[in-house]
Amino acid sequence: MRYHIKTPGAFLWKPLVTDSLAAEREQGRVKGDWKIRNDNDSTDYTVDELCQLEAERKTAAPSAAAAVPSPDAGSKVDFTDNTPLPRGAKGFFFLAIYLILTFLYRVLVTAHEYDSVAVVYMSIGLDLAMIAGLILGKIAISRQITAHQRRGLVTIVFVVALLAGVGLLGLRITSDAGWWTGHLRYEF
Repeated sequence: MRYHIKTPGAFLWKPLVTDSLAAEREQGRVKGDWKIRNDNDSTDYTVDELCQLEAERKTAAPSAAAAVPSPDAGSKVDFTDNTPLPRGAKGFFFLAIYLILTFLYRVLVTAHEYDSVAVVYMSIGLDLAMIAGLILGKIAISRQITAHQRRGLVTIVFVVALLAGVGLLGLRITSDAGWWTGHLRYEF
């Protein structure tokens, strides 16, 4: 198993590859109060906590395997992921929805007057800030997400919102009216 371990007072995580974390603990190579995390997980544990969790998993694994119905039994297996979304996911989805809806509004609604210079630059700045926030939000929750189903959902929403954000900026260069209104069409 691959782990990353950090001693008290240390700044960097060091890799640790071992077959048995409990054996490493018993031999004194690692201490119980050191911080540790699995290779594919961002949750920090102490060595003692992770040893206890792994011991519980080993004892619970045979009974859990017996409880899984076979495909021939005719029963449906529920593959839905009920784990909560990580911290920061609400902000990420808010930014994504904002960018998508703003893009749709500016493409579908015809503008009827030019904005002032201050409003033009402020809206361009807001669009850029929302795109940057979307990218930073995706990075933050990608580190926390473990379920493949949710990872796919986050990736799809991110790509659509990023395209919408780039489209918002692209609408500005379509014409002179596009620059001043941010909309695809303009009528006086």
